[in-house]
Amino acid sequence: MNIPAFITFFAYGIFGLPISFYLGLHTSLGATGIWIGLLSGLTASAILLLIRFNYMTQKLILNNPNGTT
Repeated sequence: MNIPAFITFFAYGIFGLPISFYLGLHTSLGATGIWIGLLSGLTASAILLLIRFNYMTQKLILNNPNGTT
């Protein structure tokens, strides 16, 4: 499994879905709670993928300091 797919699975499946479930069914938020959970999964995915992108970019720059390919 490639890393971005794992990050996305983690953000939505492990992080966002339980928040959606809890907020949607166990609080008075209802459907709004489900959307908040989905938004939290999207936010977590964006942050983790940004961190990965910055890491890979820095790795590429450090391995190739002259800018030639």
